[in-house]
Amino acid sequence: MITLAVSYYKDSIDREINLEKFINYWSKYPVKIDIEKCKTFTPLMEVYNKLAKRCDTKYIAFTDIDVYFNYEQLEAAKDVADFVNPFDTIYNVKDDKCIIQQKHNLHGPILGKILFERYATTIGKNIENQKQTRFEWNLDINWNTPFFVGLCVLTKLETFFEFGMGNEYFKVWGCADDEWYARAEKLKYTWKNIPGDIFHRHHSSSNEIPKKLIRNNIIELYKSISYTEQELKDYISTWPWLNDNKN
Repeated sequence: MITLAVSYYKDSIDREINLEKFINYWSKYPVKIDIEKCKTFTPLMEVYNKLAKRCDTKYIAFTDIDVYFNYEQLEAAKDVADFVNPFDTIYNVKDDKCIIQQKHNLHGPILGKILFERYATTIGKNIENQKQTRFEWNLDINWNTPFFVGLCVLTKLETFFEFGMGNEYFKVWGCADDEWYARAEKLKYTWKNIPGDIFHRHHSSSNEIPKKLIRNNIIELYKSISYTEQELKDYISTWPWLNDNKN
């Protein structure tokens, strides 16, 4: 069986409506639904780790509350790779009468390099202030990414723990998905999309994220990008949430 592991934070009426739709939709299928309802804003990876630690199924799919897709796509995603996005086409659903298709080019250019160079310029001073012992702007990583954790990703529960789980040093939304993919690639885990559609329902948000927290997230992302494989493994070995899970 597969557990759908979902973080829910009610920051708008849209989220409340989408929660009801999500439960109504997925309750028809042979999956276990585990939704962590956050009373206050909680970093996404912290919630994902909490969901994983209480999961008791072989497979876990970290899934947004605002998406739905065919159950058969989840089943087809099993064992395709270490991490699998069970779709390759996104439809943004503004309402039930307005659906916009966004096709992702899995073989397109490496778009990330431009963003990385911009980040290097804008937050370099911030990194100096934090006195990192080793930090280089390594732009050589292959950044032809899939859809990341956003929307849905399926993996084996044991793989998630072995991988290091979600990085709880991310304080707010933003870049945590990128770090997950960068870490997977650096540590030689496989990540793929499979054919299928996913529908992302519209939602507004009341969150205003402080820029200093976004800078924190970008710095954490660059650790997974710039460290060598062994340095990254050594860094992961210090993560308290992973050590707590071993006890």
